[in-house]
Amino acid sequence: MAFSILGRGLARLASCEEMVNCLLDSPAAAWKKPPVTSAKRGIKKSQKEQDVAEDQFLEQGRVVVAWLEAHVPHVGAAIVLVLGAVLALEFAEGVSDRKDSAATAALADAVEAYEKSVEPSVVLTSTSADTVESGYARARKALASVAKDFEEHPAARLAQLYEGDLYLRSQKYELAEPLLNAYVDTARADDPLLLFAVEKLGYAFEGAGKLDEALGAFERLISGPAYYRDYGWKHKARVLEKKGDRAGAQAAYQAIADMDPPSDLKSFAEARLKSLAK
Repeated sequence: MAFSILGRGLARLASCEEMVNCLLDSPAAAWKKPPVTSAKRGIKKSQKEQDVAEDQFLEQGRVVVAWLEAHVPHVGAAIVLVLGAVLALEFAEGVSDRKDSAATAALADAVEAYEKSVEPSVVLTSTSADTVESGYARARKALASVAKDFEEHPAARLAQLYEGDLYLRSQKYELAEPLLNAYVDTARADDPLLLFAVEKLGYAFEGAGKLDEALGAFERLISGPAYYRDYGWKHKARVLEKKGDRAGAQAAYQAIADMDPPSDLKSFAEARLKSLAK
């Protein structure tokens, strides 16, 4: 099933030489912008589905796959795929130094395996959960190989991020956590995928029942760029509800409702406030 374009925020990121060079430390002279890939896809989700989704969006590009969200717990990984795959493939096409060719080729192959394993048509039409999981396992093996064989290469960090995401999809939180943590701990402040990795790490903590650690991760989203704050508040509110802190959750939802300019999540937050007031 086809996705729609993820908005101006993603377009800016996909075309930003400075961000890609920052992420992968590739020489500016090596930059080469590739054709737009099929990864840049997504559709608008419904307000009802916002209540249960663990999602992530860019400013003016807050779109996601609604039908996928209804079936796959960690749909946020699709956004990591969109951004990470674009960046990784741009890097692979742009690097001219021969010593990098093996690493970038291996990363491109592993990213392709990842993309195939999470392809919605595969995930949603499979008659067996084992079939889906075997696809994840194959992709994880390829990604782990990149991280091991090219440990000192920037490609290894992206491979770990993908691998951690796949463990998260499989609800193997104890395996996802160290991989995502490794990316977050070694990321520079201006790494364009840092907030995505932090959000995924928060999901891993939350899934493992480490709610205080999850709150810490989601607090980083709140204190980050404006385009991420409403989802930081949303995730914080969800975790506080799980902890039984109704007042704290209400304050978090109210923060969303009071945002100026209004957040896309305003109606959702107001609905949650009404529910919690009962």
